[in-house]
Amino acid sequence: MAYHVKRCHTAAEKAGDRLDFAARIAWTIATDASVDLSPKAKIKLDARRPGPWASAALTRYWPAAEKEFWHLTDASRTAERVDKPFVDAALAALDEAIGQANRADIRVARARHRARSLILALLQPPASD
Repeated sequence: MAYHVKRCHTAAEKAGDRLDFAARIAWTIATDASVDLSPKAKIKLDARRPGPWASAALTRYWPAAEKEFWHLTDASRTAERVDKPFVDAALAALDEAIGQANRADIRVARARHRARSLILALLQPPASD
């Protein structure tokens, strides 16, 4: 049981960290016209300009993650995959933080897509060496 609780804790922290990173990337994409939008491009983050989306997303994520954590730590749920509920909570928090983008906001739509892809990558199996 202790191992399962540790897995749940680790999954929640990973999703929270990835949400923070993804929201900062999304803000940079949406607000900096000079950013290379190609999928393999590295996007440089400015620590002095994190944007409002990261804090807004994390504020929404942690209450939902805590609820999922306690739901998953039930002894009858130890065989369940623990990362998906936290990823779902992170995606919902990101979408709420960014808000609705209309058709004129193509940069925001691209930013949301990139950020969601970064979060969804947590569900991929680890690459073997």
